[in-house]
Amino acid sequence: AEIVDVSATDLDVVPHDPDDNPIVATAVVGAADVLCTLDRHLRHVDVKRYCAERHIDVLTDVELLERLRAG
Repeated sequence: AEIVDVSATDLDVVPHDPDDNPIVATAVVGAADVLCTLDRHLRHVDVKRYCAERHIDVLTDVELLERLRAG
């Protein structure tokens, strides 16, 4: 785990729920590999594209589990 400061980040990438922007910002600033979520707003095509450009995969819990099991 890593604590990151996103207070200065003015990210506006989640089109239907701006309250979710800090979650994406945390993943970006923290250089996450995966954002695991069932939140439909975070799985929006624009959010997934933005994250993919930063090498972050947006996955459901089942998708992440499958990936981990595959090694």
